[in-house]
Amino acid sequence: AADQPDVDSTPDNNVPTEDDQDEVTIGGVAADLELSKVVDADAVNVGDQVTFTLTIENQGGSDATGVQVTDEIPTGLLFITSDASKGSFNGGTGVWTIGDLDVGQVETLDITVEIEEAGDFTNVAEVTNSDQPDPDSTPDNDDPSEDDQDDATVKGKQIDLELVKTVNNSTGLVGDEFTFTVVLENKGPDAATGVFIEDILPNGYTLGTINDGGLATGNTVTWSGLSVASNNGVTVVTYEATV
Repeated sequence: AADQPDVDSTPDNNVPTEDDQDEVTIGGVAADLELSKVVDADAVNVGDQVTFTLTIENQGGSDATGVQVTDEIPTGLLFITSDASKGSFNGGTGVWTIGDLDVGQVETLDITVEIEEAGDFTNVAEVTNSDQPDPDSTPDNDDPSEDDQDDATVKGKQIDLELVKTVNNSTGLVGDEFTFTVVLENKGPDAATGVFIEDILPNGYTLGTINDGGLATGNTVTWSGLSVASNNGVTVVTYEATV
C-alpha cells in the first residue's frame, strides 16, 4: 500500500509483471541415505573368519556431509581388519567416518571378524550422523524398519566329540574272535561332519570283518566321512579281530 499512486504499477493487485512485486524460491535440503549389509557366510566353525560388507548410497536429492555409520561388533566376534572405499573405520568404537557423500555416490566397507564362540550373532549397522535431514529415516534412532539401518547374522558352529571303545570279551583265548565297538558321541550344539576315526590294533591281532564302511591298511582300521548328530547324537562302528 501507498498513499500516492504509482505511475507503472498498482499496489496489492498480484501482477508479477509489475515492478512493485517480486519473489524468491527457497528449496529444502535433504539427503536420502540408504544402508545395506550382508555377510559372506551364514554359518562357520568357531575359529573361522567371515566378512561383513556394508554399502551406503546417497539417493538424493542433495549432497550429504558429515556422514557417519556405526557398526558395533557384538560380543563373540573378534574384529580382525577392515577395508573402507572411503573414510576410515575404527574397530574399537565401530564408527565408519565417511564425510561427504554426493548424490548417487556409493561407498562400501568390509569388516572381517573371527567367530570366538558357538551361537547366532546379529551384527547391526546404522547411519548415525548426517548434516542433512533424511526424508524417510532418522539417524541413530535404532529403527530396523528404516532404510538407513540393516543387519546380518552369522552362526558359530561347535562340536564336542567323545569316543569310547569296548570289546565283547576281555578274557578270550588265543584263536578266539573279538568284536570291537567304537562309539562316538557328539555333546556339542551342532552336527559333526567329515569325521575320521583311526583304530590301530596292537601286534598279535589279525583283522577280520570291518563293518560300517571301514577300511583296513595293515593292522589299522579307518572310517572317514562320518556324521554325528548334535546334542548327544551317537555314531557306532564295529570290526572283528582274532588273537
